[in-house]
Amino acid sequence: MNFETISIVVNEKEQIEDVRKALAEFKINYPEAKLAKPKFGELSKKILITFKIEKNYTAKLIITFTRHYIKILATTNVIKDMVNEATSQYVEVLARQYKGWDELKIKQPKMSISELEAWAEEGEYSEILKVANNLIRFGEELSEKAKEVLQRSLLKAVENAIALAEEDEKNASRSISDLMHIATDPKLKVFQKVDIMKKAGIGAIEIAKKYEKHLYDLVKISNNTDLHNLINVIAAVEFAKIVMANKEKYEKDITTATRVMNVRWLGIAYDVAKDLISKEDKKIFFELIDFLKAERSKIDPN
Repeated sequence: MNFETISIVVNEKEQIEDVRKALAEFKINYPEAKLAKPKFGELSKKILITFKIEKNYTAKLIITFTRHYIKILATTNVIKDMVNEATSQYVEVLARQYKGWDELKIKQPKMSISELEAWAEEGEYSEILKVANNLIRFGEELSEKAKEVLQRSLLKAVENAIALAEEDEKNASRSISDLMHIATDPKLKVFQKVDIMKKAGIGAIEIAKKYEKHLYDLVKISNNTDLHNLINVIAAVEFAKIVMANKEKYEKDITTATRVMNVRWLGIAYDVAKDLISKEDKKIFFELIDFLKAERSKIDPN
């Protein structure tokens, strides 16, 4: 069987989380692909990771890494061509979110710095992202200003979503949805807003655990592979704290979690998050995992 070597570079240890997510996604999409255990090294104070992948799946792995903003080294002309092709495909997909080039040349958008400031105050971060992401369409001054106010708009958006749920339980679903949108938006990683993405994820967890009918949202959050791994683990721990203390009351929720909670994914997430949670939460996490495995073995002894 022929293998190809792919080398990637990450700038910091936290970016390994993106690599883990990319690999998890790849294995789900192509379970039959042969992928050797990665080797780690160092390149100019950066982390170098090398993989050996079955040749037929090389391009697919490169495309997966590209979608997760992972830098791939063009070690051969073949790899270089695959990287360029994957990048072109991904840029083309993102470009479809915006209007065509001909229309842009004819009609330039009307926009001002004061409008960006107003959006920031209102928490309209998605509108600000459109400006920050499109230098050609909006010009350097507006694009740079959008990047400048993005942080403020995101904080306001998180604050608004949390306040909405606190105002009325009926708003909880919408608030959780809004917060999860921020917590999983890949465009925010480009602007290094991981801390606010985590903040939004924590906010969604706090709302879900506050209102009993939203307990299942904690299960969904724990399973979401687009989130920072810390959020996956915290959601599972908070779910365990509620249901394990009263198994009889939450029997239906436990049954659902036994059936759908992704124990394998949580194991991957824990490897990244383990240094970011308390000893007590680690204990609760493993108690939940062991409990779910035991419950599943009763359903399916094999």
